[in-house]
Amino acid sequence: MSDKVIIIGGGASGLLCAYLIAQSGIDTTIIEKNKMVGRKLLSTGNGRCNFTNSSMDIGKYESCDGDTTFVENVLREYNYQRIIDLFSKLGIPSRDREGYYYPYNNQAITFRDRLQEICEKKGVNIITDVTANRISCKNGKFLVYGDKEYECDKLILATGGKAGPDVGGSGLGYKLARSLGHKISKVYPSLTGLVSKENFIEDVAGVRMQGTAKLEIDGKILGEEYGEIQMVKDGISGIPIFQLSGRAGKAIDEGKSVNILIDFLPEKKEEQLAKWLENVDNPLTCLVNNKWQRVMNKLHREGHSYEELLKRFSVPVCGTFGFERSQVTHGGVLISEVDMSNMESKVAPGLYLLGELLDVDGKCGGYNLHFAFATAAICAQSISGGKVSDILSD
Repeated sequence: MSDKVIIIGGGASGLLCAYLIAQSGIDTTIIEKNKMVGRKLLSTGNGRCNFTNSSMDIGKYESCDGDTTFVENVLREYNYQRIIDLFSKLGIPSRDREGYYYPYNNQAITFRDRLQEICEKKGVNIITDVTANRISCKNGKFLVYGDKEYECDKLILATGGKAGPDVGGSGLGYKLARSLGHKISKVYPSLTGLVSKENFIEDVAGVRMQGTAKLEIDGKILGEEYGEIQMVKDGISGIPIFQLSGRAGKAIDEGKSVNILIDFLPEKKEEQLAKWLENVDNPLTCLVNNKWQRVMNKLHREGHSYEELLKRFSVPVCGTFGFERSQVTHGGVLISEVDMSNMESKVAPGLYLLGELLDVDGKCGGYNLHFAFATAAICAQSISGGKVSDILSD
């Protein structure tokens, strides 16, 4: 096959896609603006690279337009076991920790180094420290303008989103996709903390506690997550908050009232708690951290019941911690403009879009990397004309 393929972005989806395409004999080039490929991969899963999860389902993903069909198709093509098997074939065995899958040695660098190694062995031309500032399409060919002009028959955008600028997030992919006619939803930081300017925040900063966080938008509960909630000097954080942050940030931007309601005792119903509290002096002593005790006792003196404070403690939030402290991007290239069967653009034939660049984001737990790898595999299978089916087969 004489086609030339250029992939802009040498992250998770770009590296896997490059290898799969190149091993079928296609001339493949990666253009990466960082000085090395896979930089963001190194920080995923706190350096351990949680890359998929046995609880894979549509409920773990969000899209600004609310369409679930696109993600359902991707997950149907690539469930968690198929991703595990794929990487096992590529020399990366996995370790299961309660349904969270990591490379066996628990090192994210394993993924980066192995993907780079197999790309190079298959002849992928990896160009680093070059930014593709502009792209165009002329006479059925794509032109990529960086340190010089590059030409290809098929172009893949695997640039990621705006999250984590310290590891390469910039939003460049949105600019490039838009230049070829794509529409981009407004983007927001996700998997990040939420800002609160309430007076009590500094009083409880540093405290961690298990509990349930509920996302209240204009008086309606629109999300609920359980886990370790962390209070920090500028707001509220922890995995439960991360999971709710994309929707919260969007609602705040739209001028809506947003609160996080904390249930410190999710295992107890409110009526059970009320009955117990009736017979206990100093009821908070054995239930919450002493910093929280001081805050709650003050609010109790102002007329709030202990039941309310323990089961529905309201933390008004007014913003997110921003893209600088976020892990993924909520929003992106409209998925209605991408063919779910092969990741090809419906707007610019020959253009393909992968991973976080799309208007799809997942929760913590390997869901975003799974989506990146799955879209890469679907794209590669299409571009190669099915020639990578042996590697990708169940």
